[in-house]
Amino acid sequence: MGRPLRSGAVSSFSVTIRPQVKTCPEEVGIFDLTLSDGTKVVAIGHTYWPSHDRSLVETLKRYLAEAKPDLIFFLGGALHEEAFKQVVDDDDLARKLVGAPVPPELQQVMADHEGMEDRFLELARQGGRFIAEFAECSGAHLIYIPSVSGAMPNEIDIHRFVLEQKMRADAYVDRHPDEAKKGKPIPESWGEFLGLHKHPQITVLPFGAAVLVNGQDMYKVSDFKRRHPGSASKVDWEQTGVNVIRSYPGMVSSGWQTTPVHTMPAAVRNYHQFHEVGNMFSIQDGLGYMRTYERRAKGFWVGSYAGGKLFAHSVPFVPGKDGRRGFVLNGMAFSEETPGSTAKRVKLEVPSRTAKTAKPQGKPATKRKPAKKKSG
Repeated sequence: MGRPLRSGAVSSFSVTIRPQVKTCPEEVGIFDLTLSDGTKVVAIGHTYWPSHDRSLVETLKRYLAEAKPDLIFFLGGALHEEAFKQVVDDDDLARKLVGAPVPPELQQVMADHEGMEDRFLELARQGGRFIAEFAECSGAHLIYIPSVSGAMPNEIDIHRFVLEQKMRADAYVDRHPDEAKKGKPIPESWGEFLGLHKHPQITVLPFGAAVLVNGQDMYKVSDFKRRHPGSASKVDWEQTGVNVIRSYPGMVSSGWQTTPVHTMPAAVRNYHQFHEVGNMFSIQDGLGYMRTYERRAKGFWVGSYAGGKLFAHSVPFVPGKDGRRGFVLNGMAFSEETPGSTAKRVKLEVPSRTAKTAKPQGKPATKRKPAKKKSG
């Protein structure tokens, strides 16, 4: 349930150098899976709990409860690492300067728990429950691939940060046994840390792994991007030669392409596809640096298998005239109850210019009397 994590850091005085970690399913593992015709699949990614877009997540859960897919792929970015960093740095200056709100879940954890380890464990437990709810509301089995994408918040950095903080705290206790005592242990398995390792509906794969379905459809996070939606997933297909369903970097797109097999006696073609599943995080909750300028968009992905082939497309959340975001699938419309995750709006008032008053005028000039003529 996730490979053990080691720091691998080399320290020299106050300088710490870590090996750069990149997504490489070929190294970590590509898991083969066979799905039969009629299997319905949903893929999601980059929710970043507890900075998730709460309204969209609830809308998606209503769809999952209605559609009842057989399998859900959670393609990384489930939790936001900033929440875990706030456990040891709740006085973060940069966050205060930009006015980023503290999620209510984190506020509650900080209020109810004193020790660092207790706070980490409770935050991870709630994050695990967030993931599990997608499986439980739909009855589907959920395959969770934690991410290694260094250019965006990712799970491996969360786990490494938590374990390093634990190592430092334990080292302090070893040096000062009379001043402090060690807290609860932190699991080195990511699935166990989140409390998902024994969940009957959830399979947690290693960081940065991939799943190859029926030898032709690869589900993964990935960690390189291109400027336009669909470009990176197409490059992924060109490099791997299989259909691609990926979550990084949070754009929404679907693309299809054919290649010829032969033309005699009639044209025979192979059909290929590449998808990007979108995101469901809230840029108003401490994720403003992942702005819409990067062309990320809210959405998810749906597919089904028939005749041994995948029929699928990404689904964007589209705002309506009243501002509520939603989508239509299989004749069913789903939308927010009220417009959510709207831009922060602040009323700005400029004092009106003071009216100019007329300058007081001096005394009116008196007319001079004409001089008397002198008599001759």
